[in-house]
Amino acid sequence: MAIFRNNVTSEEVREFWSLVEECKEKGFCESRQVTTYIIKNRLGDKYKHIAGDLYLRRGFDSWKYQGGISPEYYGKLCHELNLNNKCSEVRVEKFESYAMQNMFL
Repeated sequence: MAIFRNNVTSEEVREFWSLVEECKEKGFCESRQVTTYIIKNRLGDKYKHIAGDLYLRRGFDSWKYQGGISPEYYGKLCHELNLNNKCSEVRVEKFESYAMQNMFL
């Protein structure tokens, strides 16, 4: 079974495995620690194809979450790092990578 979709770019794959290795060294236990690490260390330029802004919704509330991981890679990252995720009713409505926003180019 393939871990990535058929039309994945080489940049996305490279960024994903680089992020996995970098996070393994940090010993994170929760997925939110990865996001915090990306934001605090301004790593959007390094992971611009798989990190970006998530547009989230819980019930009638919606908001933009900066520094999130693409939903396509989020589950894979949690699996590779054995990360815990707080169960919530939050749903991703949209994801815009930093590359799509022409940030860090």
